[in-house]
Amino acid sequence: VQANIVTILDPISVQTQVLQKRTGVTVTVSDTVPLSWGKIIGMSNKTIEASSTAPLYGPAGKLCMLSLDMKQGGTLHLQKQAQVTAKDCVIFSNSNDKGGLQADAGTAITASFICSVGGAKISGANVNPIPTTDCPSMGDPLAARPRPTVGNCASLLPMVITGVQTLYPGNYCGGLTAQVLASAKNYITTGYSNQNASITSATISSDHSSVCVSAQDTIQLGVMGMFGTTSKVVTASTCTAIAGYSSYEVALVLDNSGSMSEGVSGSTKIAALQTAANNFVSTMFTGGLAGKVKVSIVPFSGAVAVSSTDTANGTASWIDTQGMSSWHWKTFSGATAAGFINRLDIFNKLKGVNSKWAWAGCFETQPYPQNVNDTPPSTSTPDSLYVPYLAPDEVDGKQAYQNDYINDTPSKGCSGATPTTDQGLITRACKYKNLSASSITNTNAYGPNGMCLSQPLLRMSSTQSTLTAKINGLVANGDTNLHEGFMWGWRSISPNAPFSDGKAYDTSPGATNQKVIVLMTDGFNNWSAVPNTWGGSLYEAPGYFTLANGRMPPGNQNITSLAQSRAALDELTLEACTNAKAKGIVIYTVGFTISSDPIDSQGKALLQSCATDANHAYIATDASSLANAFNQIGAGIGRLRIKS
Repeated sequence: VQANIVTILDPISVQTQVLQKRTGVTVTVSDTVPLSWGKIIGMSNKTIEASSTAPLYGPAGKLCMLSLDMKQGGTLHLQKQAQVTAKDCVIFSNSNDKGGLQADAGTAITASFICSVGGAKISGANVNPIPTTDCPSMGDPLAARPRPTVGNCASLLPMVITGVQTLYPGNYCGGLTAQVLASAKNYITTGYSNQNASITSATISSDHSSVCVSAQDTIQLGVMGMFGTTSKVVTASTCTAIAGYSSYEVALVLDNSGSMSEGVSGSTKIAALQTAANNFVSTMFTGGLAGKVKVSIVPFSGAVAVSSTDTANGTASWIDTQGMSSWHWKTFSGATAAGFINRLDIFNKLKGVNSKWAWAGCFETQPYPQNVNDTPPSTSTPDSLYVPYLAPDEVDGKQAYQNDYINDTPSKGCSGATPTTDQGLITRACKYKNLSASSITNTNAYGPNGMCLSQPLLRMSSTQSTLTAKINGLVANGDTNLHEGFMWGWRSISPNAPFSDGKAYDTSPGATNQKVIVLMTDGFNNWSAVPNTWGGSLYEAPGYFTLANGRMPPGNQNITSLAQSRAALDELTLEACTNAKAKGIVIYTVGFTISSDPIDSQGKALLQSCATDANHAYIATDASSLANAFNQIGAGIGRLRIKS
């Protein structure tokens, strides 16, 4: 309790009492005052007493929302995509019903304190903080004020709102109607040079799916005036359809890099992401979106994995199974002579000596500019095929190298002189030919799957439990490659291979399907440099710095540093976003930045540029704001738009 400073000249009595259930404090002050005139009537003094009660509503004492009904369920009930934001306020329900306070999936409440006399039913909603239940009922704080005079219905006709208008207490018996005619007139008189033009009618169809407007103007006639006709009334009508989409294809592209394991809001960033993503998925399957949405989940770190089912165990037609791509053996020499048809043959050898070295399902970055476009793979264009990611074994015994896992000089399988350069030792394919347990040099190295550390993506699904199971299984590990994450998110909703799960692209006003990508990250592109090595970097989805030129944009060649590699990946990401938007894909971005691990200005600028516009780019700083960002995105999907 905070009080102003009071100067006391004589001792007084002060008593304090904490109310039942600690809901407030009562302070009583009393003093005995001598009465000079009281002696005449036998009363020499008088005790004066004053008291005040301060109710305690929570961490902040400002009451912003109070439902007074003490019996009904759902006296405060949020439905569909409703949101209540009262960060410095108390929200209170007086109902003693078990569901006095209710928040359905896809809704959100943010306040300093939330309290319910009865109970609270929260189903897939983002409510912060968790409501306190079994609270004492609260009196009407406005009860002492006289009610405004309302009176009976002044008219049964609807009240028409033609602009910004204050609604005073009253009985609007005929309802409230927003006048579309006023808005239409405003547009015509602003956009047309003749200010005498007028709207003659503006109507909304009975199913609220279209608006029709008719306008007229009187045109002065020059030559026709010779024949007695000086003017003519010209009329025109047009109708605009307003509609939602009949179907939605949504890709959730979620950062699973190692930094997502860091703590935030009493938990971890990956846990906060799981909560936010699950709430988002719940929104996609409720209300007006129910039955219309398919969602893919694309976890990414330094690369993106595809399940063995979706790759047909590496035999799918879109995979380079014959080593035809010019990129297939770029990091390996003598592979054909060693008897290998493709990289998966090498993986089979490695799996034979260590079961953890089975191919994890990642692919290398495609060559530029295919890697920023949705180009269908074809055997007639070998470089369009997807090359399985295989991180090569690196040089034995040199500290700079971080991925030495087998001997460079096996006793069998290789012939001729042993290479004397780092390049020769790293690219030597024959060392994988005759492997045994003794070939293994380090089981703690990254191994052949290198930066392929995230869970396999989940193709589009309309089953909520399948999606939540995938989200709940996310694990934080590895680097951050926004470009790879974004491209696989795009591929997951594309009509083209590798998956061909999406509907055809349609950018026309009459499109009935909307494609959406939600790209979330807690960082920025990071392709780790490793100085004093032949490759110059970790072997990630784009390979080594040394061999990356054909995969990078023309302005980002000959990479030798971390800053240059980031600039190259940023450019790839931005070009991919631009090309996806040209296909009609709506892009939302979410940056999850915290004080101990912030996203810098370059990273934030990339996310904003990638998004459809500034209103589609979100920045979250804690678990609550992350959940709120996903809630707002969920609410944005499915909004009505101008159709024609």
